[in-house]
Amino acid sequence: MKRYLGYPKKIFIREHAGLESLRRFTTRNVERCDDTLLTHRSYNLENIYKTEIHFKTIEIEPHAVGVIPNTRVLERANRHAFYAMYSSLIERLINAGKKVYLVPYANQDLGIIEEMKDYFRDQKDVKLISDDLNAIELENLVQQFDFLIASRYHAIIHAYRNGIPVIAIGWAIKYSDLLNSFDQGDYCFDIREKPSYDLIASKVDSLMNNREKERQRIVDRIEKPSGSDVFEILSAEKQ
Repeated sequence: MKRYLGYPKKIFIREHAGLESLRRFTTRNVERCDDTLLTHRSYNLENIYKTEIHFKTIEIEPHAVGVIPNTRVLERANRHAFYAMYSSLIERLINAGKKVYLVPYANQDLGIIEEMKDYFRDQKDVKLISDDLNAIELENLVQQFDFLIASRYHAIIHAYRNGIPVIAIGWAIKYSDLLNSFDQGDYCFDIREKPSYDLIASKVDSLMNNREKERQRIVDRIEKPSGSDVFEILSAEKQ
């Protein structure tokens, strides 16, 4: 490991835990940096598409919350408890006057949100988005919500890029690392630790009451990227 990890000029590490793990083998060429979607918030579509593309536009109603589950979370949870938790959270949001949109951030999550929608088949305030959207379309969708209840990592990244708070229900250290770096650790839950519904619900209530304060924390942090900038380092190496 020391031999091969010592070879690259630079190794960019996203999580602090990964940084500490690699430093057992090499230190001179390891740099921690935010996800590149956080350090570089604009992109040139000509570098992505060869031909002109027309993006799908989905208009989200005001006072809406996006629910974005993840099959990897369901794999680590009791199936009945998983759907019971989400159903209760959705009911709580509806009772608070919110519209709820069920959004698949990956094709394999479509079955989950369809099953969630079955619990609210006749509830007009719970809407299912089944369109196959690309990353840019998904980000355009996410930035319209008041906040998210999300388990897909890059849904959270897209939200933070746009100052949108998140209740994160994850399954790996990358979630807590990300939320802690935005001073949002109280809104992060690891499904492996079997968090109680009451605790998650209390944080949903807290976020509904303090959304603007949390939004400002995220905006302030996004203006000050943490760690090294991958592209600046690479440019300096070329020079």
